[in-house]
Amino acid sequence: MTQQSITSKQQDILFHLYIFRYLNRYHIQHLLNHKDESRINKWLTDLTKKHYIHQIYSKTFGENTKPAIYYLANNSISILKSNPNVTPERLVKVYKERGRSNRFIGHCLRVADVCIQLSKAIQATNKKLFFYAKTELLDHDY
Repeated sequence: MTQQSITSKQQDILFHLYIFRYLNRYHIQHLLNHKDESRINKWLTDLTKKHYIHQIYSKTFGENTKPAIYYLANNSISILKSNPNVTPERLVKVYKERGRSNRFIGHCLRVADVCIQLSKAIQATNKKLFFYAKTELLDHDY
């Protein structure tokens, strides 16, 4: 399969999914500091159609009010390998993302929630927050 072109913002979405592993549209919108949710939805739809990401969404009554959850698909590996901040050895985890438990997915979403809330609080004080996910800290012994 040939690699289809995507925008730099879509590459940023893939990188954020690499860091947090599971995100919804709200998370992606805040991580990209983007005001237009319809643009984010178009990017996510395009990435889904090109099989770079998968989504978890239930159409059953009651569950359909929850936002779709996105995670990396196997096709995203070829794009992420070109990112200098991505370690190719850790991309092996992408192959197992489909089978993760609901508990693990919820944990990843809560970590993203905390990161976003902390960054909002820090922005109000005009200071900087450096957040490192577990994926980024695997090279360190501590």
